[in-house]
Amino acid sequence: MDKNRFSSSLSNFEGKIRNPELRDSLSFFKNNFPSFKISIWSDSQVAVPLSLNVCLPSLGNYNNIDIREEEPVIFVFDLEDYPTRAPLVFTDRLDFPKDQLAHLYIATNDRPPAFCYIRGSRDEWYANKTIKDLLALIQNWLQDAATGELQLNGKNFDPLRLEGYSGTIIYDYDFFVDVVKKNMGIFPSYNFAFGLFERRSQKSRSTFKFLKLATVANISKVVEEFKEGLNNDGKSEVKKNLHFGYILWASGANTFSNYNVNLPRKWSEFRSFCDSFGVEVKEFESFLCNKDFNHFANFPVIVGIKRPSQLIGFSSDIEFINFQFTVFNKDKGESHFLNDVPIKFFAHNQPLTPGLASKISGIFPIKGLKMIYGCGALGSKIAMHFARGGQIDMVLNDPDSLSPHNLVRHSLLADNLGENKAIALAKEINAIYSDIDSNFTVGHKGFNFDDDTKSKVIKLISWIFDFTASPAFFNKLVVSKSIEHVRVVTSSISDSGNLGLTMVEGETRNPRIDDLQVYLYSRFEENPEIEAWLKREIITQDHSKLDVVVGVGCNSETTVLSDSSVSSHAAFSAGVLNGLLVSPPVHGLIYLQRIKKEPFFKIETEQIEVKAFKVFNAVNNANWEIRFASNVLETMREQMITSGKNETGGVLIGISNAKTRTIHVVNLLPAPLDSQVTPVCFFRGVKGLPGAIRMVTENSGGQLGYIGEWHSHPHGPESVSATDLKTVQRFKAEFDKLRSPLPVFLTILTPEKILPFVF
Repeated sequence: MDKNRFSSSLSNFEGKIRNPELRDSLSFFKNNFPSFKISIWSDSQVAVPLSLNVCLPSLGNYNNIDIREEEPVIFVFDLEDYPTRAPLVFTDRLDFPKDQLAHLYIATNDRPPAFCYIRGSRDEWYANKTIKDLLALIQNWLQDAATGELQLNGKNFDPLRLEGYSGTIIYDYDFFVDVVKKNMGIFPSYNFAFGLFERRSQKSRSTFKFLKLATVANISKVVEEFKEGLNNDGKSEVKKNLHFGYILWASGANTFSNYNVNLPRKWSEFRSFCDSFGVEVKEFESFLCNKDFNHFANFPVIVGIKRPSQLIGFSSDIEFINFQFTVFNKDKGESHFLNDVPIKFFAHNQPLTPGLASKISGIFPIKGLKMIYGCGALGSKIAMHFARGGQIDMVLNDPDSLSPHNLVRHSLLADNLGENKAIALAKEINAIYSDIDSNFTVGHKGFNFDDDTKSKVIKLISWIFDFTASPAFFNKLVVSKSIEHVRVVTSSISDSGNLGLTMVEGETRNPRIDDLQVYLYSRFEENPEIEAWLKREIITQDHSKLDVVVGVGCNSETTVLSDSSVSSHAAFSAGVLNGLLVSPPVHGLIYLQRIKKEPFFKIETEQIEVKAFKVFNAVNNANWEIRFASNVLETMREQMITSGKNETGGVLIGISNAKTRTIHVVNLLPAPLDSQVTPVCFFRGVKGLPGAIRMVTENSGGQLGYIGEWHSHPHGPESVSATDLKTVQRFKAEFDKLRSPLPVFLTILTPEKILPFVF
């Protein structure tokens, strides 16, 4: 019986076990298994051969798989790293039915295959388990093998469990499936294809990346590209080590359910391996001996095995096993190899594509060009979050180059110093997806917004993201008429880095970003956090200590702001925006993220929904646009109705922007108690009004204040009266003397119309 057990070839371990945890586990075996002994597995490992009882099905094993009531196994322990490194468990039977079972690792070093006893990391699983738990798990594994329940998904095929790779081959699985199923080789009568691979320069292990398939249409260009790689004189920016690699498959329609856990290590074994899966290699061997163009001895070979059903974790029924051949000229005969050339097996990595990144990130990919302005600390991090989630159809814009102090907070690293931020960031994003042909992310120097409005690019834009923290650029976005089809978003950092602001416009750009900004300021009355923030801003401005203010960026090396704060705001903003890209909001949205450091570091978030503003052009000057917050006009109408036959009115609160010729009205103050009202006129009083306006200005951090007047004409006329014009002239003479002159803004409300005037 011993001759059928691998353990009979192992020598007894005569050393001393110094690892106390290992001594305890071995004592458990010694106390429960009379035949207990310790053998040498390697210089750093010991083996314990055991026989385990297996509960077999009463009606016979599934598919007559040869699992027995008593199964010999070998537990292998690391002398030093146990229990951090979990035990390996091998079958001890040389005639174990390894070719019929999934969840066995490839046999190495002429040893039996190991059980794949846990999905995921063995070490992590064993971290809170005991040797008794592992023993029970192996017994269950053997029982599942006997009952046909090893495979969790009965409809799909379990692929081989591979370990001990010597390197990696990167290619797109679905593309190689097409190569096999459509017989895309350059020679239709052969069951193999070849293509160009790049070998990445690495010291520890080899990596081949698939570049392109050789076809009848492109063979001359592929060979020319290969030769150019050989003649590379070092002047090229990136030197490539190019190899021709091969894809083999079975030419027939037969499928194969058998497993081969003894992967080939030399050519003779490779032939037998391929033969077991119906893959003919005669023509392939002849081609390698006579027509192989490879300059280097090493090259990749991928074998496609046709399985009976779709592989678990893959999109098709083709399983690829990856190898590296090492063939020198001395090994080649006229039509066959003269020597048993060595072979290593490699891992497969799927190239990173935007689709795969989106899947891994759980982010739904959105088509449509995204224009990003501002690639500083905040903008670069948000753009990189987009890119890592598969959102790479971006045009990046920034006029600045990367300076040393930027490295404190920027997503770019030192090898990009001196380069334009947008161009360097686009280069880094495209490098992430280097396995796809096109560079989707484009970098531009400068804020070429005006140039884009004259080109076709602007018509392709779905979103504009403003991370510039530039008031001038903010105004440019506000007044542009060429982006009415675009959703505009702005993100910035304020309050010495402790407040992140993200504002998202509503449908048809209403509310607009300037509406959202003014509306946020107006929330000071309901939200003490906003009031406190705005007050802090005006205090720091007065004392010239401001680091990060509303709408101002963090590019200065004098700005005190940690990378963790910027990263936190960027991650929150990107997370919010990823969701909104999928389902754009009807109304405008404002997102606030507050970082609080006392009594400990914590983050609070808030969302504010903003309905569309009511928009008018001034009756007497269409160049001025008046934008009322939705609730303001409702309040004015209510007051007009309450006043009955008498006129009424009050003071309007908001902001006037002379650059954009826009007046925002976000609130109003009721008529002072000393106001006079009659059916034909309204004389606005002053009692208590200066104090009320001063309180608004102070509590809003100087952002809001008096902006104009309104009164009603319940009986008409639908125009300014002579009395109104006299009042306007008086106000204008007074306003013109101010350091920052205000326009005279008057709104007349009638039962039918809203009539704003700007003088």
